[in-house]
Amino acid sequence: MIGAGGLGSRVLMYLAAAGVGTLGIIDFDVVDESNLQRQIIYGQSDIGCLKAESARDAMTGINPYVVVQLHHERLEVVNKLITGIGETMLGRLAVYDALEMSYRFIPLRRAPVRAAVMH
Repeated sequence: MIGAGGLGSRVLMYLAAAGVGTLGIIDFDVVDESNLQRQIIYGQSDIGCLKAESARDAMTGINPYVVVQLHHERLEVVNKLITGIGETMLGRLAVYDALEMSYRFIPLRRAPVRAAVMH
């Protein structure tokens, strides 16, 4: 999830409740008191904490089996946060950008001889 704010926080809660096994959160911001009325994943005790970490804690409270990968940075072309993991992949990766409120479709093409990227 790109952004754990107003829309992203809701989507993360629903995905955790739906049983999605692994989720990534890309967010560099901290929780502010002004966020609480619309970013429902956070509470008073989260003020001043990193949004990604607070969201992870709330998600694991909903579903203790969800694996959350945290990225405390802005998504940029140069930081290559979206990479292939595991087996050779072909197709498209659908990414919902909660900052822009739109889907991005990223083509995935990896050479079969290329080593897997593992975290």
